[in-house]
Amino acid sequence: MVSGGVEGSAELRIEGAAKRFGELAALDGVSLQVVRGELLTILGPSGSGKTTLLEIVAGFEKPDAGSVRIDGVEITALPPARRDIGMCGYAVLWNAFKRLAAGCSPTQKTAQFSGTAARVYKLALP
Repeated sequence: MVSGGVEGSAELRIEGAAKRFGELAALDGVSLQVVRGELLTILGPSGSGKTTLLEIVAGFEKPDAGSVRIDGVEITALPPARRDIGMCGYAVLWNAFKRLAAGCSPTQKTAQFSGTAARVYKLALP
């Protein structure tokens, strides 16, 4: 598990991340840093490498080149279970919420969706 850090320090640093799937270059030299307390949004069209980048950070994919560091500690070779990072596909959750609300009236759907989202969020809290 990787932890620690100082307020304002670069908690997550990705340097030169590259990943190919056959002829497709999903990532080509991506570098970024996220400072503790900062929020980051990764936007791009379908197939632009957003998920691949997140999977590399989480350890589900190995980069062909580059490194991932948390609080200055190299984690590129660590297995996912030793990274203390969670990844959740938003589309999977959104579809699950819609299915849970199926069959209710519009008012019930909103209430049920909100309640389910709150329970899932509460589960994610320490």
